Amino acid sequence: MRNFFYIIILSMTLQIASFSQVELRGKEDIGVPNFYIDALTFYSLTSSLGRLDLYAQIYYNDLYFVKNENVFFANFEITIGIYNTSEELVKEKIWNETIQANSYNETISPNHYKLNHQSFLLVPNRYNIIVQIRDNHTKKQKQISRSVEIRDYTNQKFFASDLMILNKLDLTLDCCISLSRHSFNK
Repeated sequence: MRNFFYIIILSMTLQIASFSQVELRGKEDIGVPNFYIDALTFYSLTSSLGRLDLYAQIYYNDLYFVKNENVFFANFEITIGIYNTSEELVKEKIWNETIQANSYNETISPNHYKLNHQSFLLVPNRYNIIVQIRDNHTKKQKQISRSVEIRDYTNQKFFASDLMILNKLDLTLDCCISLSRHSFNK
């Protein structure tokens, strides 16, 4: 019975510690952009090339916001590098993004994020994708790499592209897509 009591106390302590992890973040973690990426490959209508769709989801609460009058701004740089099996850079794209939030609560909410989408046409092969996000205010950065294979669909009678699992799909004039956080890999 005493062991059972210790197990209950231990499990409650671990649960409390896991819920308070965000509060225990050190000062060195503030402004380090935490993000998730998902890389999907698809058949392309362009000759023998395959299409790589890359999604990056950046959470507001991991960016450094600066208040200007009554609006909060975060600014970050995204770099995508695609390398072949010989570690040669095949494609690279670099751009800056600015996020505007109307309240402080929005800047610290884990429910607000910026979703970025980029498509690349590539020769069927195995590639290493490196995505880096750098907060322009703190100059801190984080990098995630993924290996992906672009399949050759040209000589196949039956083929299947990657599947995209959506939490919510918003179709507007710009065809915006909202993805679930759970579909992204850390």
